Amino acid sequence: MESSSQIAGILSHEVNERLGEVQRLERELERIDPAAVELLGGLDSALVELQELERRHG
Repeated sequence: MESSSQIAGILSHEVNERLGEVQRLERELERIDPAAVELLGGLDSALVELQELERRHG
């Protein structure tokens, strides 16, 4: 059980890092091309949902 908890912790950390990276790239893209906001609209809500899931189960 301890091994699976460690693996879950590592995966959670990696997922959080990648989510942060995606959010930074999204902001940069929106800064470069304001029209991208329409294309990326669903990404924000998906990222929030993933972060909430991670908090509840992480």
